[in-house]
Amino acid sequence: MTNKIFLAVFLPVIFLLVGAGCQKPTATPVVPEATINQPGLEYKIEPYTDLSTTTTAPAVVKNNKKISVPPKSTVTATTTPATATAKVEIKDFSFESADLEVAPNTTVIWTNLDPVSHTLVSPGNFESPILNTGDTFKYTFSKMGVYIYYCSIHPTMVGKVILK
Repeated sequence: MTNKIFLAVFLPVIFLLVGAGCQKPTATPVVPEATINQPGLEYKIEPYTDLSTTTTAPAVVKNNKKISVPPKSTVTATTTPATATAKVEIKDFSFESADLEVAPNTTVIWTNLDPVSHTLVSPGNFESPILNTGDTFKYTFSKMGVYIYYCSIHPTMVGKVILK
């Protein structure tokens, strides 16, 4: 008798609970908007606008208020100044302008005017290939300091570039 009461009362309840868990939800799930959140700030990303076809910038929303963004035409480009150059002639087994002072980002151009080959070596900084008559070698100086260089074929030929 106890088994019959148990089956008559609890079995329908168990079927109801199991059946309720298997049903599909009737409410549509909510998908959150794309946001970038920081403490106290909330930014919402609006759809992309191709700036090449419009003069107005896309809207940016901050804390539910639109922020104006300057149009593309107000953006200005900056240019960096061209690098300066300095020249050193290699002739008569010496460097003309052996002690050269230059500003940062100056390119020094060495030209071999001797009838024999020379090289330029500044250990840890630069090393030229063999320069035959009329050949040039360029190096741009960017770090402050004193650069000692020499000819590896004729080690008595020494020069210096001072970057101030």
